Amino acid sequence: MMTNSPRGHRSRQMAQSYATVGLETTVRSASPVQLISMLYREARSWVTKAKYHMENGNLRERHEAIRKAQDIITMGLRASVDESQGEVAKSLTQSYDLMTHHLILANSRSQVEHLDIVLTMLQDIHTAWDIATGLACTDID
Repeated sequence: MMTNSPRGHRSRQMAQSYATVGLETTVRSASPVQLISMLYREARSWVTKAKYHMENGNLRERHEAIRKAQDIITMGLRASVDESQGEVAKSLTQSYDLMTHHLILANSRSQVEHLDIVLTMLQDIHTAWDIATGLACTDID
């Protein structure tokens, strides 16, 4: 039987603190290439959560998950692109803009198809990134 005892609350806080420290350690020890891969993984995770919440009618949770995915895509992935590096960089920026557009449509229209498009795009670009950078052969989790 679970109770909301102070001890149980403290245990949850300790577990959360431990997880936070673990994530911070992983981020601090990761190379820039690994950080980008982690951003792809995290964005996909939030889009997957948004899809779950959309399918289950959880409006607030859906909106929050979409917002977090958008933040990762725009402030993490898109911000890391140097468009002066050529056509691939420009295409990547356009892909991130398209993902953001689909997330907005998914949220405003409650259409899961837009989330599926973003998931596919993120998966494809993430896979290409990991192959191009040699991360496909290593594990950074």
